[in-house]
Amino acid sequence: IRDYLAKLSQPILDRIDLHVELESVEVEDLLMAQPERTNTHDSLCRSVWEARARQLDRSGMLNNEVSDGFIRECSIITEGARELLGRAIKSLGMSARGYVRVLRVARTIADLNGSDEITEETIAEAVSYRSLERLSKVIHGGPSFRAAGQAGL
Repeated sequence: IRDYLAKLSQPILDRIDLHVELESVEVEDLLMAQPERTNTHDSLCRSVWEARARQLDRSGMLNNEVSDGFIRECSIITEGARELLGRAIKSLGMSARGYVRVLRVARTIADLNGSDEITEETIAEAVSYRSLERLSKVIHGGPSFRAAGQAGL
């Protein structure tokens, strides 16, 4: 993955909102695992529809459609969340575009949680989805994983 990411520029990575790393699953676990039966599909669908309704009520558009300026202005961020976001920007060397992407994802997570404000937990989750950005910084000469870890991220 390092070779692949080395070919991608930071502006391209900035345009990808969610970077999710998954661990490999052992073949034995796949073969032996029993399918889990849950009734969460309906509740997940309901959460998504409620989040969409919150977004439409707020701006008449979904979070991915509003301007960067609007997402900055309409987002109520707790002081702790603001501090955490500031540390993430510094330690990851996040660009202005990356900052807005994290804020947009955090606003969506808050909507899914039925919250008007963005909390530290919301920011932490949104920043966690920028893992390829952290790896890119290592490849392209930014702060290392160790430095990011020491910064509390």
